[in-house]
Order: sequence, then structure tokens, then C-alpha cells
Amino acid sequence: MSKKWILIIVVLLQSCLIITASAQSSFSNEIHIDNDGLDFIIYEKYSGTDAEGFRHALDIDGDGFVNSTEVDIFIDSLKRNRVSQYNDYIVIDSDETELSIESFDVVFGSAEGAISDDDMYVNISISYDMAPSFLSGTHNIWVLGHPAIDNMRITLPYKTLLLSYGGIEDSLVIVDSSRTVIEGSSGIRSFMNDGNQTFEYAVSLDIRVLPFMADLSRFNYFFSSVNNH
Repeated sequence: MSKKWILIIVVLLQSCLIITASAQSSFSNEIHIDNDGLDFIIYEKYSGTDAEGFRHALDIDGDGFVNSTEVDIFIDSLKRNRVSQYNDYIVIDSDETELSIESFDVVFGSAEGAISDDDMYVNISISYDMAPSFLSGTHNIWVLGHPAIDNMRITLPYKTLLLSYGGIEDSLVIVDSSRTVIEGSSGIRSFMNDGNQTFEYAVSLDIRVLPFMADLSRFNYFFSSVNNH
């Protein structure tokens, strides 16, 4: 079993330990890819019974009140026990490019206070380091998805052209500051694996490094007509 499939199973199982994704939870991702590293930001919003359940998980002493110390303990536990799962959250060229986590930060918003179903927020910021990878040729970028991710934004490296992609619904491809950006919600990607039709919640992007710095805005027509698959 590949590392990608193991990661999908682990993440889905771990997600069930605290909150079951529902209409009361929403997630969004921003991924900014450079030649020698990338930044990955996860925005999580919990409402209603999901927010109340999360606060109960934070309330270690069970007094019905979440304090800053309890939030810090949860963050420390998250960093100790789950940072490693993000090592393979993003895969470049089928693991030929090794990513290492340089920093991992977690910030809670509106979590402290009496347990209630008021909205609360969690932001996770991860910086990865890697050897220069987008110097020439074509490359594949794979990003784990989730049915609760209603907004993804992926910024590709300079001097790269998007060839094809799959796993993003309601997608929009634009050029922002001479970089190709793809936006949409996490969807199901289908592909053939050993002759079998296979489905996964993941994004797959095929890109090509341009031999020269072009004005990418000239490719707007091409971007608008890229076929999803």
C-alpha cells in the first residue's frame, strides 16, 4: 500500500476522534509553492454542535470552561503526536522530492470561555523545506483532500504552466502576480490504478516548467479551457 493511501486512511480515522465533518464545520486551504519550499495554511471553522463538541474535547478538567492553559495543552499534544501526518499531506513527483517540515504553528480563535455552540476557529500554518525541484521538465503535485474542504487555493511556482488537474470542483484558474493559481472545492478524483477505476479525495496537478519567464496573462484563454480529469 502506498504512502498516499496510508495517509488517507489515517487522516480519515483521526478526524473521527474529535469532530465528524458536517455542514456545521468548514475548512479551507491555501498552498503557496516555491521552487525550494512551500507554505500550507489550513483554516478550520466549527459551528453549532461541532463547536460545542470541540470545546468539550478541550475542557480537560470538565468544569464547563475552556481556559488558555487547556488550549495550549491541546496544541502541544497536536504538535507532538500529529505533525508527522502532514509530512505526506503534499506529494511532489511521487515522493521523488522529499519535503521536510520547517515550522508548524497552530492558533485558536474564540475557543476560550464557557462551553457553548458559538463559532470557533483553528488555523494551522505549515512551512515545508525541499531541494530545488522545479528547474525543468514536467512535474506532478498531489494534495490530500477532504469532503469538508469547501475552498482550496493553490499557487504554483514561478515559470510553470498548468497542464492538467483533477480533484477540484467548481474550479477557477487565474494568473496572479505572474503565477498560475487554481481555486475550487475539494472533490473526488478518478483515475486508473493497475487497470482498475479508482477514486480518492485528492488533488492532482500536472505542470511544466517554462524555459523562459513569460507574461502568463497571455495564457488566460488556455487556462480557462484546461480540461479537468
